[in-house]
Amino acid sequence: MKMNEEELYEQAWWRLDNTVSQGTTAIDIKSDYGSIIKGVMKIIIVISRFKKSGTSSNHDLPIKSAFLGAHTFPL
Repeated sequence: MKMNEEELYEQAWWRLDNTVSQGTTAIDIKSDYGSIIKGVMKIIIVISRFKKSGTSSNHDLPIKSAFLGAHTFPL
């Protein structure tokens, strides 16, 4: 099932809440290996949005991210 940007963002919040409730103290988010640029860009936008709101919300934990573009093949 393909998710739009808002659905992906909401699912990330649900996962953050669940993870923090179990004692997690830091989050590391990886971008997709996706070969379709549109999908990768959607994920990067959501990660950026999530980092901005996640660190200033009721979850006071560091959120780091990494782009996995080096693992993809040239198109």
